[in-house]
Amino acid sequence: MTPPLNQSVNHYASILTGPDPTVTIEQKYQPRRSISSYHRFFAASNHKHFAQVEADDRRFAFFQVSDARKGDHAYWDNVHKAIDDPAVIAAMVNDMLSLDLSNFNVRQRPKTEAHMDQRLKSLSGFDRYWFEVLQIGWFYPGSRGEPTDPWQDPRFVSTKTLLEGWKEYEKGARLYTAPQERDVHQALKRLCPSAERDRQMNRNILERGQQLPSWPDARNEFAQFMGGKIEWLD
Repeated sequence: MTPPLNQSVNHYASILTGPDPTVTIEQKYQPRRSISSYHRFFAASNHKHFAQVEADDRRFAFFQVSDARKGDHAYWDNVHKAIDDPAVIAAMVNDMLSLDLSNFNVRQRPKTEAHMDQRLKSLSGFDRYWFEVLQIGWFYPGSRGEPTDPWQDPRFVSTKTLLEGWKEYEKGARLYTAPQERDVHQALKRLCPSAERDRQMNRNILERGQQLPSWPDARNEFAQFMGGKIEWLD
């Protein structure tokens, strides 16, 4: 049963903050202590890269705020007045408690472009380099003995080329370990499952590498790995 509007505002506050305003922390090698509970919060930022988000993240929800009310001071004055009015807040909570959430699944978060954008901006290592390769269709232009035309159709690319391209892309970045051939193969198993390890002759040298699918197919496989639609530059 929905509580009446004239019920104490403190009751609604307890619903929003939870029954206990503190949480107990048992940190390793530290004495047990209590701190304020911040389990439920919203955060806003003007930064393009707001948070470090894993590629398979299932926790966060990101939303791009509309610019429709940008500079509308009268509108925001009314919003702030409403926030400071206990009666308005009580009415809002009452409406929220009246919502039918019987079919709501908290684990089915909205898949937004903003969330995908944060995940792409958070890529690191070979994953980030591979995303750039898929954006532009080049592995490492100018690498000796390798194709210099853009990637379109299925083709063989040596591991050496991928390593050189990765190192060139990471130039200036702080790397804790040097890129290795094993890293390339393991990453492509995740990012481009149809890629197959192969060997081909290049200038009388048998080189190890990857037989890759077409550029569009590789993009589709990467999008499947990320679990959503990607807006490519072209």
